[in-house]
Amino acid sequence: MPDEAEQIFFREPLIVRSDIAHSKIEKRYVVLGQTDAGRRLFAALTIRKKRIRIISVRDMNRKEREVYRRHEETGT
Repeated sequence: MPDEAEQIFFREPLIVRSDIAHSKIEKRYVVLGQTDAGRRLFAALTIRKKRIRIISVRDMNRKEREVYRRHEETGT
């Protein structure tokens, strides 16, 4: 799945938000995106030395899919 997870950064829409709840030691982000095959993924990541480090990735849950769908429709 690592190669598949990377695909979300090269497709739109890509939703990136700061993950304040898990940013105690280093700044973390949550990302919602879609793979080339249409798989919708949630990723948690941090940036270290100008590199993106994916902490975890999984399929979006129902609430995340709804947020992503609304973003696709409205662009916001």
